[in-house]
Amino acid sequence: MIRAVAFVALGAFAAFGQHSRNVTFLEKRAAFSSEGGAVVSGSGGYTVVVLPEIGPVPLAPPNERDAGYAATFPRGAVIADDGDWLFALAERGGVAAIDLRDAYPEVSDFLDFDSRITKLLLSGSRLWALTAEGVAVAIDVGDPTRPETLGAIEPRGGARDMATNGTAAVVAAGDQGVRVLDVGDPTAPEKLGSFATEGAAIAVEFRGETVVASDDAGYLYIIALADPAHPKETARVALKAPALDLALDRRFAYAACGEAGLRIIDVSNLAAPLERGWYEPSAEATSVVAERERLFLKTADGATYLLRNDLY
Repeated sequence: MIRAVAFVALGAFAAFGQHSRNVTFLEKRAAFSSEGGAVVSGSGGYTVVVLPEIGPVPLAPPNERDAGYAATFPRGAVIADDGDWLFALAERGGVAAIDLRDAYPEVSDFLDFDSRITKLLLSGSRLWALTAEGVAVAIDVGDPTRPETLGAIEPRGGARDMATNGTAAVVAAGDQGVRVLDVGDPTAPEKLGSFATEGAAIAVEFRGETVVASDDAGYLYIIALADPAHPKETARVALKAPALDLALDRRFAYAACGEAGLRIIDVSNLAAPLERGWYEPSAEATSVVAERERLFLKTADGATYLLRNDLY
């Protein structure tokens, strides 16, 4: 059982002095301690899981979660497709499992790692844990109470970030650019294709046959993945600062750009992406989740901003 963490929901006054375009500030939530984690209720019916090293992780109200809607920060926590389980970085560096079906769930460790975990992502019953050394470890969580390690991949350049649809994975591999892998068998991954970036690849996300990737040179790349063996750049955007994290929906790419805040890029025309909005909080933007018109932005001071994309 992990100890509770102080939590507060701040009103609209917290938006004073921040700059935005086509984005509406709705709410700010901040954790005042990082001594442990607990599940608490936020205003507006939201559930917030406050965890060490991650800060507040926002989840949708139960009725919306039952409909398949849930927002979690992929760098620190992921939620199962059925909405029943949350997997998150644990206090001692491993992975914790939280049964969300319990009205007062406990946070308990369920896997330990020798390496520091930097990101979690979930595809079906397979959980991927990315380590600080650039290794991606595959874990079967079909039964979350009895996880099983399946294998690990270590692409050239390391896995700084990764997105997967189950069998295919797109990896931000540092100075090796973006790599496309077949990870259907995590014990024997197969390289399908690669894409060179100007700087070291930092973050990546994909949806359908569209990939967005960022590098430390400050570019956002729009890449068509119709042929995984030959990823093709359709356009690139020069951002105000490198994107540390990315999200992608059917129309927009969202970039958490550190001191440049959140940038919203319209990618409905893959050949002519256009920045359409932004939100600049009081601290550096480090992670973003997009669910419909709602945006969850995490900042370097541990706060979580609930925003609305007014372009929808």
